[in-house]
Amino acid sequence: RPLAFPLTSPLVMWLTHHPMFGPTSDNPAATYAMEIVSQAMLAMILWLARLSRSATLEAMVEIERAQRQLREREVLLDEVAQDLQIAIGAGKRGRLSGQIFGHYIAEDIIGRGAMGEVYRGRHRDDGHHAAVTVLHPFFSESQCHVDRFFREAEVTSALASPHVVAVLEHGVAESGEPFLTMELLEGHDLAWHLRQRRRFDIKDTLRLIDQLSRALAVVQDEGIIHRDLKPKNVFCDERGDEPVWKILDFGVSKMRSANATLTHGNIIGTPGYMAPTPATGGDVEHRADVFSLGVIFYELLTGRR
Repeated sequence: RPLAFPLTSPLVMWLTHHPMFGPTSDNPAATYAMEIVSQAMLAMILWLARLSRSATLEAMVEIERAQRQLREREVLLDEVAQDLQIAIGAGKRGRLSGQIFGHYIAEDIIGRGAMGEVYRGRHRDDGHHAAVTVLHPFFSESQCHVDRFFREAEVTSALASPHVVAVLEHGVAESGEPFLTMELLEGHDLAWHLRQRRRFDIKDTLRLIDQLSRALAVVQDEGIIHRDLKPKNVFCDERGDEPVWKILDFGVSKMRSANATLTHGNIIGTPGYMAPTPATGGDVEHRADVFSLGVIFYELLTGRR
């Protein structure tokens, strides 16, 4: 419409004030011609308005698509930054290297995260290795964070599944740091694999989903809800002849029979993989994990969420 009026208004004004075509004209043919011209002008204005509206809607769609791609790239950059931080710190002596955590002696750092540091631990008796996660001193001062840190040990101890990471022991070291000892996995998480491959073929996708489904079945039978199933919490263990996918991080999980949780009613999870019910503050049940698994399934096949 803004494009149409500057073009048509002068012509309409001239026609309506011309003595032959104006309202005082006694010529019926001129009157009919005026009507036809007016209708044609209105049709042109309508056509230009619809064209302008269509172009505006297309531009809005393109802006929305660009914003979505920007958010996805920000998430990928954050994950890459975390992996880079882990790679930089891997193989180096840390502040806790050499200290004893339960039955294990902390050696080199193999990872760092927001909550703490991960060390390669060596058993004091038989020498086998495990992953020792030590809670950051800042979080150690909060009993709520310590309880959530130990939640993973309490939950996974009841899960007898080869597709759930095994927690070996947990406790508080003599120096005062809360720690968690898990089986030492070799490989990368699913987020890393998706960045490398973009999408999986049907065979690999079905193998992965089958293993995760078996794990979630055991989790459900024990009355546990993971609540944060996403590629970052799915790990491909490459120690054996065949890769084995395992579910990690039960720190924000929920017991179905529990009257209270350690999250104080807050919305827990990653928005891109969260089911609608918990995302809107509703009651969380095992179907939320199934929904998250479905999002992962879709992303594996299509390369996008």
